[in-house]
Amino acid sequence: PRSPIHVLIIPRSHIISAGAIEWKHADLLAGMFVLASEVARLQGVMDSGYRLTFNVGAAAGMTIDHLHLHLLGGRLLGPEG
Repeated sequence: PRSPIHVLIIPRSHIISAGAIEWKHADLLAGMFVLASEVARLQGVMDSGYRLTFNVGAAAGMTIDHLHLHLLGGRLLGPEG
């Protein structure tokens, strides 16, 4: 984990990565962001701040070929993570 709080938000629908997102996935993505806000509140980082990240491709560190959103928090996050 890159931070004390590192939660993955993973949809049931298979989409290979954020690079494969289409307009038809808009509701799915909105749901992922709403869930991320709820998780941030439950993890106690809503007020202090948190980061949401999609990695796309091996050069970005993506190791699982399924869309997932990282929620990072619990410490000061600089530009490099």
